[in-house]
Order: sequence, then structure tokens, then C-alpha cells
Amino acid sequence: MFDLSNTYFTLKEVKFLEKLAIILLFIITDYENNNQTHS
Repeated sequence: MFDLSNTYFTLKEVKFLEKLAIILLFIITDYENNNQTHS
């Protein structure tokens, strides 16, 4: 598909971004759940 050696992000940065995305996803879903219960 694409050459990993030519990608802008290093493997560590990709793993960090994955963790960040998962954390953001949990925060967003948790925030939405809290809004549903309070309304």
C-alpha cells in the first residue's frame, strides 16, 4: 500500500497518536453519557 520508511510519522508517534485517539474517544463517550443521564 505505502512505504513505511517514507511516512511522516515514526512508529512511536503513531502509537502515541493511537493512545491519544483512544483517550479522546473515551472522554467524548463519557461526556455524552453524562449529558444523557443529567438531562
